[in-house]
Parts: sequence; C-alpha cells; structure tokens
Amino acid sequence: MPSRKHLHKRFLVVDDHTIIRSALKTILKDIYSTALIEESVDGSDIIEKLKSNSYDLIIMDIQMPKSEAIGLIKQIHINYPSIPVLIYSMTSEKIYGIGGLKAGAKGFVSKESSMDELVKAINLVVLGQTYLGPDILELISGQAFKKSETPFSNLSPRELQIVELLLTGNGVSQISKVLGLKNSTVGTHKSHIYQKLKITNLLELKAVSESFLR
Repeated sequence: MPSRKHLHKRFLVVDDHTIIRSALKTILKDIYSTALIEESVDGSDIIEKLKSNSYDLIIMDIQMPKSEAIGLIKQIHINYPSIPVLIYSMTSEKIYGIGGLKAGAKGFVSKESSMDELVKAINLVVLGQTYLGPDILELISGQAFKKSETPFSNLSPRELQIVELLLTGNGVSQISKVLGLKNSTVGTHKSHIYQKLKITNLLELKAVSESFLR
C-alpha cells in the first residue's frame, strides 16, 4: 500500500450497494488516513453536492438506479473540470470504458480487478493522470478510441444502460423498475437498440456482445 503522507483529501463514493461503498471507504482511508469521505447511493444528488463541496476524486458506478451515468460524467466534466471521476463498475469496460473516457472520466476500473489495480487507479487519478486498464489499452491500440468503431458506438447512454440490463437477464418490466421508466419507454429504447445494431432479438444481441468482447 502507498504511504499515508497524503492528508486531508476529500472523496465522494457513489454506488447503490452498501457493501461496495463500505469497501471503497476502507480502501481510501488506508491510502489517505485523514480523508473526508462522503457517500451517495445513486447519481441523483451529486450535482447538488458539487454546488457546495469540492472533491479530490469521485468514484462512481456507471449502472445505478435513477442515474444516467455517462450524461452525469459529462455534466461534471463541463461544470467542474478540476474534479476527476473514476468509474468503478461491473459493467463491461469494452462497452462503457471508451464512452466513459470520452464523457470526461479519468479512468475505468472493473470490480473484478485486483485490489492493487484499484489502488493504482485511485492514486494515478488523484495525481491528475488518467488510468487505462488493459481492455481500454487494447481498444486504443486498435484505434477504436479515435474511430469509435464498435457495435455500441451509436447507442445513447440510456440505451447502453438497457443493453447491459438485457444482457444480464432483465426483462422490460424489471428494467423499468430499475431505471424508473415506463414499460413503454423501455420498449421503445429496446426497439431503437435493435434497429441500430441491426438485430431482431436477444439472442442476436448476445451474439453481437460476445463477438465484440471475446
């Protein structure tokens, strides 16, 4: 673990799972012993918090209820450019990583990554650098970052959320509850997703995803 010489940092941890927030707080306290750490269960109050507080780092999930994370990251980047955002999520780095970086995030860490990798990412971003994981580096080396040539490039942030939920076995009704949308709205988004990806069903969506992520 790095030295505890960096004091009085202020962090905002945003995740809808209590265990994840608690684990992140423990890690941050281990790195920065006197850090001030605030929590949010989703992205709905982040902008309000930013009106009265500044942070050395915001660590946030990208798939949360009541939140469109990519749009929120863009807002933070435009209105509070000095405050870095690190995405920490179970969602696919290859699907969301490029979009997150383009929106203004300074890094993307998978929740499946090692503790050392997470600590490395936190330290790099707090120091003003950008953390690039292996999957992101692979995409950039293939010029996907510049050209945005992925099956998901034309999907909106909301459509990407719905793709992730569909791929994890959620139906329209479940997605409606998670995102706080009407069934008809989710159905419309789903239709648009299929049109943009030129597919007709969930099996084809899984095939596109697996082809891209393997």
